[in-house]
Amino acid sequence: MKNRKRGSALFVAIMFSFIGLLVIAGLVAVWYRLTHVLFPVKTYTSVREAAAGGIKLIASYIDQGFFRDLEKGRCPGGLESTNNGTCCKVNLKYRLLGSEREYANPVYVCLLGYQAQPGMEITGVAYTSQAARFGLNFVYGFNSTAYGPNSVTAYVEAVYVK
Repeated sequence: MKNRKRGSALFVAIMFSFIGLLVIAGLVAVWYRLTHVLFPVKTYTSVREAAAGGIKLIASYIDQGFFRDLEKGRCPGGLESTNNGTCCKVNLKYRLLGSEREYANPVYVCLLGYQAQPGMEITGVAYTSQAARFGLNFVYGFNSTAYGPNSVTAYVEAVYVK
């Protein structure tokens, strides 16, 4: 009988330790997600595809809300801000198919302005207050330059409305 109590106490202690580990891991993951933006190193078949892929990747991050602070003139954690405060520089890395070498793909993300949704009207062109922006689409501009082997460079520009 005494051995069963010891065994069950050990089992309960292990379970509480496992639950505590999961809680700590969850807190670390949430903290890291709120304070850092992770950009994966993707593999492409050409330098031009890498430049376009960088824009698609940043557009997906905009859809997830990572660049929401750009509206306030701040870049998300860890990103370099340009001199005017409405653009952020994202230093992406990529690989070419069949190569292990990483190449640079800097992408500039700029908040260009606001666009009214269909059926809504905006009057005036002056500063739009925070309350008046409800129902507006954000217009972003992208400049992506992918540098590849043998001095190959691809440049892609895009406009994105969210």
